[in-house]
Amino acid sequence: MFTFLSRLKLLFTRIQSGQEAADFLGEVVTMFFVIAAIQVVFALLFDKLLLIDAAVYAGLALWIYLSQSTIAAILLVLVRAAVLVLIMKNINDVGLGYRASIFAFITLALSIRAVEATIKLRKAKAELGGGSSSGGRPSAVIETGGDVEALQGLKKAGSNLSKPHDAEFFLHFPTEAAAQEAVGKVKAMGLETAEVRTGDKPGEWIVYSRKSMQLDGEGLKRMRYHFGRIAKAGGGRYGGWEAAIVK
Repeated sequence: MFTFLSRLKLLFTRIQSGQEAADFLGEVVTMFFVIAAIQVVFALLFDKLLLIDAAVYAGLALWIYLSQSTIAAILLVLVRAAVLVLIMKNINDVGLGYRASIFAFITLALSIRAVEATIKLRKAKAELGGGSSSGGRPSAVIETGGDVEALQGLKKAGSNLSKPHDAEFFLHFPTEAAAQEAVGKVKAMGLETAEVRTGDKPGEWIVYSRKSMQLDGEGLKRMRYHFGRIAKAGGGRYGGWEAAIVK
């Protein structure tokens, strides 16, 4: 129950950018994977039919995770709405299930917001893929934790995203030992260079790494995932990337 209460803040999270939409969907997908796992446990203990519910939640969550599909999010809304109706009917009949109804209402609201997130993410990707390049500072460097917004900024500044860019990635750690350990893991990812430098703040160590690559949303998403795991293992955080404009 704590897992779901801790996600109540998602109901009030503002989704203004493509990266915020992607992060929101990640939280919602995680929550519904947890629901599916709980359903499996209850199915094994009480009723095998609950395995069907688990399969539905896991399937829709996986669909959203793989494709950020608005259709999958809408189906999730319909499923949660149906569950809420059934729970409310049982409350009227036997006077039980108020706690379950609150849970169902929260997950329904999150499912509706997931639809909003998929729509905003699709618009962000469309702007990135279909917009015309405009002039900008030729020597500008884009640095941000929001990959979609960074790519949009590079394109608007005149960078040719079909060409390889020298992207530099940053991992922040609280100790030099953790940073040094991360260097080996980063090099194992195939990064061309990886070195430790002191950060601007006292007690901060940063692993700088560089890779020549064609910048696109999927590739950066994979890099974010792997860098995030390396950073978490050392008690640090992924600080994003930057790349100079390529004409």
